[in-house]
Amino acid sequence: METVNKFGVKFSPYFEEPQLLLGYGESVCYLVDDLLNRELIRRDYKFDFPVILEASDEEREDLEEEKFEPNKVIELEDNMQNINSDSPNKSKKIIVK
Repeated sequence: METVNKFGVKFSPYFEEPQLLLGYGESVCYLVDDLLNRELIRRDYKFDFPVILEASDEEREDLEEEKFEPNKVIELEDNMQNINSDSPNKSKKIIVK
């Protein structure tokens, strides 16, 4: 906790050290976010705008063909052996909503 205090991270008044020692949760996310922001500021890092490339005609056609169909049944092959299953290769059906 001494190391964290050296950086001057200000936690909420409800923060308790055991929350941080768990290694997950809101306190850990807050700490990582705060330290990351401090480092980005220290480096004077600037985010660039994303570069959006134009799709080719062929890519556009592919995207148009792959339209979302609600309630479509998709069959998946399960290549991993299921411990609770007698047969190693079962096909599963998933309904996309």
